Amino acid sequence: MICLLDITDFKDLKNQNAKKDQPKTQFLIQRLSTCTESLPFLDYFAEAIEALSQKHNVIECINELFKHLKLTIPVQIVMALSLAQSQNAPIAKEGIWDQFLINSPL
Repeated sequence: MICLLDITDFKDLKNQNAKKDQPKTQFLIQRLSTCTESLPFLDYFAEAIEALSQKHNVIECINELFKHLKLTIPVQIVMALSLAQSQNAPIAKEGIWDQFLINSPL
């Protein structure tokens, strides 16, 4: 999961150039949907995002991930809960407050 998140250009998801990355994006959506059904995902996803923070602007990546992958609401909720449990305060804040409560269509 970390490798897949690392090689995904989240800024490019909204551009027409994203067509070339569509198989990778579809695989990421499928993996996230499948993995959120298992309990260890709650711990693992936040750790994966924290690992990315060494190379990327992780807050920007989280925003793009939630905006452009068109994940189902249950998957977004599990991802947000995982991020909210992060030991990294900015990531935890992004998890619940910024991503789910503010940007949610609910």
